[in-house]
Amino acid sequence: MVSLTTTYGVVILIAAGVSDPFRWQILTAVLALVGLVLGGILNDKIGRRPLAIGGLILVAILDFAAGGVSFTGLVTSQQGLALAGISIVIAFACQVAFSG
Repeated sequence: MVSLTTTYGVVILIAAGVSDPFRWQILTAVLALVGLVLGGILNDKIGRRPLAIGGLILVAILDFAAGGVSFTGLVTSQQGLALAGISIVIAFACQVAFSG
């Protein structure tokens, strides 16, 4: 999921109608880097399996939320911003949960 967000993030955000998608993409990359470092620390503290299971559940919930927002066709700009925010949180959560 992180590779999808980082590789096609700008294209997805442009299609969603988000203004200044490059700024959103930079924010996604920075938070993914923070998540990578935090994931390494949490991996040592609580272990790989609980972190991965919790991350998988969180990412599944966020995927359903992104699907729900996108289902109507992203008619309003608020829906595009919601999709952008969800994709940033997904990138962060994936890095935290699966970086170890």
